[in-house]
Amino acid sequence: MSYKGRMIAAAALAAALVTAGQAAAQTTVTMWSFLDPAKNTPRERVLRELIEEFEKRNPTIKIRVEPQVWHQIANKFTIAASTRTAPDIAWINYPSLVLPFSADVAADLRQTAFGSWGAAEWDDYVTKAPFDAVTQNGRILAAPIMLLSNTLLYRKDMFASAGVTPNDVRTWDGLLVAAKKLTAQSAGGTTWGLGFPLSRDGASQPLAFVGIVDQQPRIFDDKCVPVLATPAGEKAIQMAANFITERATSREALAQTSDDSQELFIGGRQAITVGGTSRVASIQERAVFDRSQVGVLPWPSWTGEKPGPYILDGWTSVVWKGSPRQREAGAFVAFMAGAEAAAKWTVQGGQVPFRKSVLALPELAAPANAWMHEIAKGWGANATFPPPQCNVAALYSDLNVAVQKVARGDATPNAALKAVEAEGRERAN
Repeated sequence: MSYKGRMIAAAALAAALVTAGQAAAQTTVTMWSFLDPAKNTPRERVLRELIEEFEKRNPTIKIRVEPQVWHQIANKFTIAASTRTAPDIAWINYPSLVLPFSADVAADLRQTAFGSWGAAEWDDYVTKAPFDAVTQNGRILAAPIMLLSNTLLYRKDMFASAGVTPNDVRTWDGLLVAAKKLTAQSAGGTTWGLGFPLSRDGASQPLAFVGIVDQQPRIFDDKCVPVLATPAGEKAIQMAANFITERATSREALAQTSDDSQELFIGGRQAITVGGTSRVASIQERAVFDRSQVGVLPWPSWTGEKPGPYILDGWTSVVWKGSPRQREAGAFVAFMAGAEAAAKWTVQGGQVPFRKSVLALPELAAPANAWMHEIAKGWGANATFPPPQCNVAALYSDLNVAVQKVARGDATPNAALKAVEAEGRERAN
């Protein structure tokens, strides 16, 4: 081989060795999520862009996503951690955090993900509730990525026709009066003043739950047994039943899910409905009436002095405590939860922002996004999470049954709530 040929071969070998060395030095972080970055929904596009940007800034780290069925992730992750086969990161919704937290398999993110955050970063949040809910004994066990809550959606045009204003529904009593006034008969059937679900599916957050928390913030005892056969509980259960018995809400609500109720609103058969913040944009888009007539209302309270409590839900990222890649996993979690990513989750992904810097973006100044500001304002004024270590989904189901019993005349509020406590006690034991 000529000298020139030997030099070319040596250069090629050196390049190959460098490439191999870089590949060997690259750390792969595995993440389970209900989002698939290979797909093309708005949130999945955002995740794909975040991964690409993070990998560009951190060339020694590769993020591999293994998509999962959303409601199975927490259980699968907790079981996998017990056999030391868990992914480095798992997306888990707030009500399901009870599983990894109870099993003590979630890493403390205070150093790995949030160690470099200063006061400005923390002060950017409209509410600290998302972090309070995932902090135990000073340890931050999950990173809030997306926040959700229920809210009241209403028809502006129906309010105007009935002479009702948003100010009229600041209290629960005011909501009942307005809903009765908004209920109307026509040749096409009844348009109901208020729609809300009373299904036992566990995903339909009870109207009564908001009313209870407004008076009695502590719902469970230290053993996660519900404490609800109280004056606050009885008042809220009776309030919810009154919408049915006083014909402000259809009796069909006794079996309706959240989806059922929202479909009726989309079809023009309700003036007000309970809906998830993640559904507002799609409800506006699918409405058979002018989408600009869809507005959001703050939750009523008993006094009307401030909004009722927004019961928060949403998605978090948990890092496996046993992962040998906690540092790298924590870095990506911090990136997904940071201000730059938060802007993408909102502007491109359609998620309600819970950072002040995102709310101030020019893109959110459009009238079509006014509802996001209203929701964020409510979150900042009065937001809370049910304790993640307790079975909230089961409580939702039991409370809806309690309202059903009272609305049908099968039980008093006190008796219905004692049954709820008994169910919760049996589960806790």
